[in-house]
Order: sequence, then structure tokens, then C-alpha cells
Amino acid sequence: MLKSTLANFKKLSPSAKLYLSSMSFYNFAFGIFGVIFNLYLLEIGLREGQIGTITSVASFVGAIVSLLFSSYIPHFGYRTSVIMANFVSLFALILILFTGNYYLILILFAIHGLGSTIMNVLQSPLTMEIVAPPMRNYFFSVKGGILILVGTLASFLAGLYPTWLTEQFQLSVIRSQHLTIITALFFVLISTYLFRFIRKRKVTQTVEMEGNVFTHMRNFKNWKTLNKFLLPNILVGFGAGAMVPLFNLYFRQKFQFSLLEISAIFTAAQLSMAFFVFLNPYFTRYFRPTSIVTVSQLLSVPFICMIIYFRNFWLIMLAYAMRMGLMNMAGPVQEHFSMACFEKEERPFLSAAKNFSWNITWCFAAYFAGRCQELKLYDLPLYITIVSYLLSILCYWWAFNGKEERFILEDEASFMQTVPLFPKSKKERLK
Repeated sequence: MLKSTLANFKKLSPSAKLYLSSMSFYNFAFGIFGVIFNLYLLEIGLREGQIGTITSVASFVGAIVSLLFSSYIPHFGYRTSVIMANFVSLFALILILFTGNYYLILILFAIHGLGSTIMNVLQSPLTMEIVAPPMRNYFFSVKGGILILVGTLASFLAGLYPTWLTEQFQLSVIRSQHLTIITALFFVLISTYLFRFIRKRKVTQTVEMEGNVFTHMRNFKNWKTLNKFLLPNILVGFGAGAMVPLFNLYFRQKFQFSLLEISAIFTAAQLSMAFFVFLNPYFTRYFRPTSIVTVSQLLSVPFICMIIYFRNFWLIMLAYAMRMGLMNMAGPVQEHFSMACFEKEERPFLSAAKNFSWNITWCFAAYFAGRCQELKLYDLPLYITIVSYLLSILCYWWAFNGKEERFILEDEASFMQTVPLFPKSKKERLK
């Protein structure tokens, strides 16, 4: 398995490898940022409800931008769009570090949400552009695994580095977290620089995409299939929004865990995600995408219950790690499957619509979760998450189980080629 993975990696184009390098620096930066930022806001005096509102407003802006921006990808191109988006995010986040005003932080973080959403919208269509069809399933999985491993290192350093700064230089907690965030943002600059050298085809070279987003919505022909992807996406987005963005506050406020303990929990979760995502090429060889998505997500639900009812640090770490690993392992498969069901000219709008549906529900859920934490109702958002996940699993299973070939395009047919897990004949064993 390792030999085939390395052999496939050598087959990737220079642009694909450069893209992996650029995204690794990007994920490293925001891996640190994701652990520290909410705790930093708590330290400078903001309440949990205010932090939830900040997160929700950024998600709302991201939802609107993701839908509108798909119209302008052909005009700017992928590379220019990413560079602009990264500089917008950097500008906003740096200004946040120099103010403690809640309303100004709210506005600036919304601007950051604009930039980060553009980056998210571009990732899947860009991958489809720079990676050949036979290599895409492999690339989606390996990219996910590598970025998670990078996130693991980032989560570990997010707890270790500010603690070291505090002890070594006698800095305050706020000052050490401040410097940690600045250090993390430096890696966004490196990511942006590397992205300049990625070579790819522009959408405008092969597809005419005149008009605005409303024109594209009127001309979009595959709404029935799109809706089958959007409904589960909305439910998962709401469930994740009620839990994921404020988990560091949840651990701090409910269990009184230290920054190092929170960092250790996030690090374990990243390692778990990397392990499960790297197994994706193996699973896709034997199982259909709907089975992988629904079973892995269903198995994650009992671990959310463990987080609610257990109090032991090690059991909570195990539960959170397993929940993150199982819930996210099918992400690359799900992303590739959705992209493979649409024509090239439809993919930017598909990506935008999925980001919009995710962010719009995430923002309301994050706002609700923040208010619940402020009222000490720590576990209520997690119960809502469980219900949302179960409904999403049912919708996805009903829409696609045993029907994948009806939706997938002919040039992506290799994605559906599986072999029996327990081959009976010599011919099957040689596949």
C-alpha cells in the first residue's frame, strides 16, 4: 500500500505537488490559529456569546461571498483570486490583534471570512483542473491526509509555543497568544508566494461563463442532482456549526482544561483524521462512496455522546479524536464524488453552492452555540449536532445508495470501479 502511494505521488504534476506544498503552509497557519483564536478573544474580555456571534457573522459573509464569487472566477483566474483572498484575510487578522473593541473585531473577522471562503470555494475546482481524472481520487485522499498531518503539528505547537513564550520570556498569556498568532500568519505569506507558481488551465479557455451568479443559476441545468448534495450538506453544516467552532471554549469552560490539554486533544484529533483519511484509497477500492460516507459518519455519533457524558480527560481525548477521524474520513471521497457528477463548467457553481449551504447554516448554529455556552448550557448544541448528523446520513443514503452510476460522468467512471473485499476467483484476486 505504501509503495503504491509513493508511486502515485511521483506521477503527480509539478503544479499538483506545488499546490500541496502551498496548502500545507496555509493549513499549518490556520491550524495554530484555530486552536488559539477563540481562547485569545476570551482572554481579552469577550464573552462566549460574543465569540459565537463573531464566528457566525464571518460564516454568513462567507456564505454570501461563496455564492457570488463563482461568477467572477473566470475573470480573475484561480491564482489571482487566491492571492487576493489571502491578503484580505491577513490584513483583517493583523488588525484584529491591535484592537479589543468587540464591534471592530466583528467587522474585521467578517472580512477574514470573505477571504477564507474564496480560498475554500477554489480548492475543489482547482484540484479537478490540475490533476488528471485517474489520479483525482488518490489526490483528494492524499491531500486530505497530508493537510491533516500538518494540522496535527500546528495543533501541538499551538499549545506548546505560547506556553514556552510565557515561561521563557515572562510574557502575559495574552501577549504570548498574540505573538503565536502573528507567527502563524507568517506562514500564510509563504503559502501565497508558492501559489504564484502553480500552472493550470483557466476556465475561460474552454468555457464561456458570462453574466452574474443569477444568470448562472438560471442556466444551471443539473439542479435535481445538486439538491441531493445540498440537503445533507446543510444538515451537516448546521450540526458542525453547533459544535466545532467553539469546541476549544467548550473544553475550557465546561472541563477547565488548560491550553496544553486543549492542544493535546486537538493534536490527537488531527492524528486520527490523518489516519482515517489515508485509509481512503483502500476503502474506495472495495466500497462504494455512499457506503463510505454514511457508515463512517454514523460511527462518529456514539463518540459525541461520550464527550457529553464522560469527564475523564483521556476518554474525552479519545472520543473527540475518534469523532473527528470518522466524521471527516469520507470528506475527500464525498468531495470527489460530487465533483465527478457535474460537468467542468458547472463545478465552480457547485463548489460555491456547497460552501453557501454549509456556511449559512453554520453561522446560525455557531451563534446559537455561543449563546448556549454563555448560559452554561454546554451540552445542548451537541445534542442538536447528533440529530442533524443522523438526518444527514439518512438523506445521503436515500439519495445515492446503489444509484451512483446514474449521476457520475462517463470520464469519471474509474471512480466507481471496485473489487470484492473477499475475492472468490483468481481473476478477482488479480484485480
